[in-house]
Amino acid sequence: MKSASQWPHGVSVLVACLFIAACSNSPRHDVSPASGAVSSENYYVGKNDVYAYLESGSGGSWIFTRLTDSDVPPASGYLVRLNDLAPAFDTRIAECTSQNYPTNHKCSPLHPFRNKNVGVIEKMISGGISAGTGGKVTDVSRTYETSFNETAFNQAVDEALANTGLDSARRELFAALESYEESLVDSRSTLSALKNEMDAKYRDTATVQLDIQPNITGLTAYYSDDIDLGSLIELVPRASKTIAGQVIEDKKLLPCDARRCLQNARDANASLRADVENVKARLAENIASGQRVYDVRCDKTTQGGYLFTLSCPAEVARTSVDAVQLPMSLHILARDFDSLYPSMDIADENLSVTIAGADVTFTNRTAAYLSVTAQTVYYNSQVQTSSSEMSIAPGAAVNRRISQFVTPAIDIESSFRQMTPDKAENTSFRFGFAANYRVAGEAGDTTLHELRTFNVGCAIANRVKPGSCSEAPIDDPKRPVTF
Repeated sequence: MKSASQWPHGVSVLVACLFIAACSNSPRHDVSPASGAVSSENYYVGKNDVYAYLESGSGGSWIFTRLTDSDVPPASGYLVRLNDLAPAFDTRIAECTSQNYPTNHKCSPLHPFRNKNVGVIEKMISGGISAGTGGKVTDVSRTYETSFNETAFNQAVDEALANTGLDSARRELFAALESYEESLVDSRSTLSALKNEMDAKYRDTATVQLDIQPNITGLTAYYSDDIDLGSLIELVPRASKTIAGQVIEDKKLLPCDARRCLQNARDANASLRADVENVKARLAENIASGQRVYDVRCDKTTQGGYLFTLSCPAEVARTSVDAVQLPMSLHILARDFDSLYPSMDIADENLSVTIAGADVTFTNRTAAYLSVTAQTVYYNSQVQTSSSEMSIAPGAAVNRRISQFVTPAIDIESSFRQMTPDKAENTSFRFGFAANYRVAGEAGDTTLHELRTFNVGCAIANRVKPGSCSEAPIDDPKRPVTF
């Protein structure tokens, strides 16, 4: 037996290299999945990758079962890139050890697209290399290589194309798939522009003239015709919502049954064209038509101190430039009253003071000049004295706003919230007014003064309809009377 030094130099190196390679499962070089796998006339078609599942059908005949845009390997069969009919699985040379492999594994002797080559070391052992290597060389001899069988693969692909009907329709299929995607993008852009045009017309609710026809019920005695009815209504375009429901939907042509994919794509393109034309016609009709349909939002409950319920139609339609009639039911529940003062007259032989609403009138009843030097307002427990001097000519009158003589605390006392007739009738307040004055040519000052209790209901009646209630003292046998 020769020692290592006795082997020819080239043989010794070869055995060492093969021994190391046989211990590894790493491939020795790569083959591109698409390189040389198809004939030159089958160049790449289409813009996006489409994959086909290549499987052996009944009787051993090859077919394509499914088309997809995913390159995830199928559970059974083999993945082919339909654009250039190239294998989409590993075609690299594999060095394998003897064991059981699944049929579609690259080391499987049963793989339909793999050639099994006898290992070089096995050949050398068979040629007489059986030196003392402790059996390791024998183990190495069990390795083998498999390589991609391009001819078998191409034959299977051609057979599958013919059996699936894609041999002559492959280009048409890609054209149909791409046409659908392009048409989908174009149609959505076109419909979006039309919808924006329509929305712009419908959004301009400022041009809608409303003829509001109110039916006011509830505490009508408290109503002073001062609610802005138009501000209680909001119109929302209806058309933009109904047409929006017709926006074109992507039908997702992949994955699909390989035998029906082309017809599905044809049908989808035809359906898309019909849907687009239908929606375009509806949008154009809504843009051109004079009819506008609006949802009516009518849910406000307060305004200007009023508390109310409100009901309106759910929608209104405008069919011309004329005002749109809108019936409305407004039921007044209560009303807030701020700065509520009684109607009050106090006087002596020289001066009279009249309080009506928010005004105070000072009248000089003498033939001489009269100066009012101070004024005091009483409201429940609040008292405010002002030194606002006024000179009044004989027989003349001076008018002032009562707000000149009050404080924020009196503003609070004179505010009554959510009043109803029953509530007002059973509520009272103390109010008084005093004026200090001096008459020209006479010595000393005189004070004109009165303080009493008033009924809130009567004060409200005079606020809503001045002079409608007699402001007799609340503890007087003569109760306030509303005329």
